[in-house]
Amino acid sequence: MVAPIRRANPYNELKRHLKVDHTPGAPSPPMLSMRAPSGSGKTTCLRELHRELDATAPRAYMDCASLTSDDIPLLLEKTKFFMTQRCPPAGALRFNRLEVGLVAMAASIDFTVHRVAMRQLREHIRTSLRTDPGWLTRLLSAATTDALGNALPVPLVATSEELVGSLSVFGAYLRSKSQGILRAIRWYGQALDGPARPPFATLAQLHQWSADPEERRYRDDLLVDAFLADLRENYAPGAYRAPLPYRCPLFLDNASTGIGPEFLEVLADRREAAHVGGLTADPLLILAASQDDIPGVDTTPISLDPFSESEIRKVAASTRHNLDRRAHLLVHQLTGGYPYAAVAVVNVMRRESVDVARGLGPLLSAPSGSKDGGELTVEEHLLESLTQSLLSDTRGTPVLGGVVEPLYTYAAARTAADAAWLCERFPHDGRVNSSLLPSLPLWEDADLGAGHRMLRWLLSRRLREREGEPDWNTVYTRLAEHARDNGATADALYYALATGDLAHVSRVLTDRLDDTSEDFSWFDLLYHVTAAPCLTVDVAAEQPHVTQIRLAADLSSREPEHLVRVARVVAGEWIAGHRCTRPDRELLHYQIDDDLGHLLAFPAVAKDVARHRARQRTQRRKWR
Repeated sequence: MVAPIRRANPYNELKRHLKVDHTPGAPSPPMLSMRAPSGSGKTTCLRELHRELDATAPRAYMDCASLTSDDIPLLLEKTKFFMTQRCPPAGALRFNRLEVGLVAMAASIDFTVHRVAMRQLREHIRTSLRTDPGWLTRLLSAATTDALGNALPVPLVATSEELVGSLSVFGAYLRSKSQGILRAIRWYGQALDGPARPPFATLAQLHQWSADPEERRYRDDLLVDAFLADLRENYAPGAYRAPLPYRCPLFLDNASTGIGPEFLEVLADRREAAHVGGLTADPLLILAASQDDIPGVDTTPISLDPFSESEIRKVAASTRHNLDRRAHLLVHQLTGGYPYAAVAVVNVMRRESVDVARGLGPLLSAPSGSKDGGELTVEEHLLESLTQSLLSDTRGTPVLGGVVEPLYTYAAARTAADAAWLCERFPHDGRVNSSLLPSLPLWEDADLGAGHRMLRWLLSRRLREREGEPDWNTVYTRLAEHARDNGATADALYYALATGDLAHVSRVLTDRLDDTSEDFSWFDLLYHVTAAPCLTVDVAAEQPHVTQIRLAADLSSREPEHLVRVARVVAGEWIAGHRCTRPDRELLHYQIDDDLGHLLAFPAVAKDVARHRARQRTQRRKWR
């Protein structure tokens, strides 16, 4: 099993907001949110951040999908439980107001006679919150919690001599607890808008709200107010010997589902009411993770970037197997750093003892070995998993109703418009509507993540293997013609290179070497074009620089030298960008560097040549 690693950006953002701002009038901490698709490592990231803060700050982790919108009291009760665990800087936080409210809701009260009902409620709260008279027996039995599960600050008693010291400590605890409960009960007299009222009248009202589904928003507002008031009291000056340094993080997983939107909306509303009422800011720091936007709530988004090469190296190192020193580079190039795929590939490399000298192409044909993968290969398992997770809605329903085969064709398109055009030319019996395709997160004109890019690449590999029509060359040739007819030169070259027409692409790029237009960058065009899929070339058969020279060999005997140089640059970048290219590519980047040096003769690109040659030298060192 791969050990979790620290994700840099969420950790830094959390750390930036973690310290308490004791300045008078300081605002409440923001609600941070991570929005990323399934498989991005959100849950692992939250759990790792939760672990990082052990013995640093009171904190809690909640899975919102496991609770419904009616479960706000349960969420608050669970949060209270975790935040009352002893934490050295803060001690054990107390939530007396919330405890009083929860106990009042749980009471069995007969409201037929008002006076009797008030007496029953009062006795129920006092009985529930009073320490059990059998505390001494429990103390001698090594019990360390009171009737509500709160940790007691009493050392275990082993001898009669130790009991004397323990009794004084316990007595102080009881007096403090009793005073806190009395303050909490009195707080309910001022908790509702309007004039002050008897505290037990408010608690009786809370009890009735909890029993009426149409009034539960009032119940939730009051309980959240009590929760925030308890936090403010814990962090108020003088509550401890020194001000508490760190806020209380609450990590909410799957925050766009279940209880998440409702709780965050109530929290934002009560914070605003507290601010209008002149109360100090509460110390609750929210970090929510979700696949979709959280409706009705303004949050501060933070990015959850794909794994970097160094992070994948840590993942590979945690397997305790002797993988090739360049394995993490190959995994990053294959997966784009998409966490789910990267971890899956590393696990297969560990299990199969893969020889990476020929790249990771052969690994895709290995058995997946996963429990839910059955007899599937690694490639088939990744394609199935990514399709289910990235092309399904929040309820797990496939967007295309389980119809994936048409996407083998449409994934060849760069843009949603080109995909819709393909759908009209190759309708596949009308199983996929062209109006639906633009909404899929597969096209370059959308803000694609690493997982969606890898999914489109896996889909396009299926097109290469298709024996019937439309095949690879037919689809990309039609797309090149369509782009050319619409004046999209860059896309036309992209599609042409996907068919293997290196000669045509090289001639056009050579003709553009003298283009001095201010809005044109020759290198931007080069990288746009060479991002084309390189599935017509077997990158595992020979060393990458040999493939580069071979592809440009047909031009070398009948074309000018500078065109041949451009052809080798195009072929080199095209091969280097392939997800399965072999690791012995030092000479490939050396050749690209050398060929770029001959472009200094063209003033329009000469000013940028040095920077891009430095990039090739960096790649040479990386793959050495």
